[in-house]
Amino acid sequence: MSATWTSSSTVIEDILESIANVPNSVKRNFELLRELDGEVATLLEEIGDAEAAIMASAREAVKSSSSSSRSVASALGTQGREAIAAIAAKRRRCDDLSDEKILIAEQTSELVLQHIDIMNSELAALSAHLHATGEFESSGAAPNDEVAVQLDDSDKDSWILARVVRYKPESANYDVADADDDRKVYELPETRVVPLTDSGGRGVVAAPHALAPVASILATVEGSPGEYKISKGDEVFAVYPDTTSFYSATVSIPPRRALAGNAICHVQFSDDADETGLNPDRAVPLKYIIRLV
Repeated sequence: MSATWTSSSTVIEDILESIANVPNSVKRNFELLRELDGEVATLLEEIGDAEAAIMASAREAVKSSSSSSRSVASALGTQGREAIAAIAAKRRRCDDLSDEKILIAEQTSELVLQHIDIMNSELAALSAHLHATGEFESSGAAPNDEVAVQLDDSDKDSWILARVVRYKPESANYDVADADDDRKVYELPETRVVPLTDSGGRGVVAAPHALAPVASILATVEGSPGEYKISKGDEVFAVYPDTTSFYSATVSIPPRRALAGNAICHVQFSDDADETGLNPDRAVPLKYIIRLV
């Protein structure tokens, strides 16, 4: 891959091209492992059947033998001894196949580690390129922008509303203030911060987020060209009315743009049944709906 780039899109395309063959090489090894597993399974089944047949023959041979001192091998005769030798050969073949599987597994591990090194090197070079062009500092959310944040990385369903205090490009972290209490400021990685756009805004965040494992995308007005859509039945997270917390919900009425230009979506929140047992539709501004992917 060339160290000289003309645009971020070209850089990303080059990175994707350089790692596109990784799944194929690993996939081939897994397919070979599956084939070896199949061969071993067949051999073991044949060995089991052959051993059962030999044991049955041995019991019959011993019963019918006139000499109690006669060995089982002698009682089985030449055919029995050949069957035992065939079983031993198949067991040796199973051992050889197991050794081959170990070698392939070790090779696969090396392939994965090599490509991880390549990806880390490419991403480091891309980071340097973005710093040099000034694009790295263009965060997805500006100070005072509203964002959805995940305070606890171990709780994938825990999202609250916050405002951006600052973005730290050197660490790719945000300082965000709790929407309920701006004295509570948290430093979070950008992968746990989702910019909230106005109705009709796109949910794909700008560089450098496009390169990070962003946890979610925003829903947008159904029918908006070239944008992510949200439809009836979609599982989303939405801000519960009169709170600043996101809760799991299901879209009951897809968003439509209101006269004032702000889109409203109707959802049914989980565990929100009223006294009659019915789960009411609740109106939520589209801006405060995120969809995890």
